[in-house]
Amino acid sequence: MAEGNSFLDKVVRPVVAEFIGTTLFVFTVCLFPAKNTNLSGLLQGFAYVSLIAGLGKFSGGHFNPAITAAVTLCGGVPILVAVCYILAQMLGGLIGASLVFV
Repeated sequence: MAEGNSFLDKVVRPVVAEFIGTTLFVFTVCLFPAKNTNLSGLLQGFAYVSLIAGLGKFSGGHFNPAITAAVTLCGGVPILVAVCYILAQMLGGLIGASLVFV
């Protein structure tokens, strides 16, 4: 495998997956807050499970800085990759919440 593909597979794709997953999850949570309907919690759970099923193979499906920190402390993700994940998650969260107000 070429060196470029290795970097792409180990860093770029997982970071993009974390960004997209966090953006979509935060958008779903902000669009249907818990006080809106009786089924909003179920909707949010299905959204999270769907995102993990679709994007989890790339990054593990953390979509949350606290989960990334815990997995990093357990040795599952290198620290530099975890920092990239957390930055992507924070940016994804900001964009996901901002999309609700567009």
